[in-house]
Amino acid sequence: MEVQAFNSRQEELLQKILDEQKKQVKYERLKFIFACCGLLMGLIALTSVLIGFSFLKTHITALADEVAVTTAGINDVSDKLKEIDFKAIEETYQSFVSTAEDTIEQLKNDTEGINELIDQTMDTMKEADSVFESISKVDFSSLSEGIKKFNEVIEPLSRLFGSFGR
Repeated sequence: MEVQAFNSRQEELLQKILDEQKKQVKYERLKFIFACCGLLMGLIALTSVLIGFSFLKTHITALADEVAVTTAGINDVSDKLKEIDFKAIEETYQSFVSTAEDTIEQLKNDTEGINELIDQTMDTMKEADSVFESISKVDFSSLSEGIKKFNEVIEPLSRLFGSFGR
């Protein structure tokens, strides 16, 4: 009986060892599955980072190209603005205004010198033509006010000359 009890005990021990081995195998399988999942997640994260970096690089490159084109356009405009002699335009405009004011004053005070007035007006018109040629090359809203003043000078003259033609 002792042998049978010993065999039975050995069998129980072997069964316990076998059960423990099965548990260990299950545990090792779970560890392996989790390790594979972790590796897969790491690969997905690395792929996402690489795709994001590629996407960002593409957009930054496109943005840099747009900045370069815009900068070139700004440089062109700046170069064109450097070529314009604003001082000469202002002086010509002031001269035109001054001449127009003098002409109106002479019309009010002295109607005897109409021929001289016509000559001065023609000179003023020639200066105005050169001013408008310079101005037509540049689009400035402040110059539109000068055009309005020019129209104010021409209207009384046309009315005055219109009254001589009747």
